[in-house]
Amino acid sequence: MVQTRIEEKLEAFEQEMIGMKKELSKILAIEENPRSLTKSIERLRIQAEENQKLFLKCAETLVKKNRQ
Repeated sequence: MVQTRIEEKLEAFEQEMIGMKKELSKILAIEENPRSLTKSIERLRIQAEENQKLFLKCAETLVKKNRQ
């Protein structure tokens, strides 16, 4: 009888630990998401700057060709 209760409590504890591990993995994923977004935004900013420089070079080339 006592052994059965101990086993039941142990099983309940193990289930609670499994639930806590699942919740912890969700928290870690939530924390990682903003980091990933920040990196993506930074890459997009750099790409936008490069595109702007390329656009300006193209515009300068067109202006020079039109002057000739």
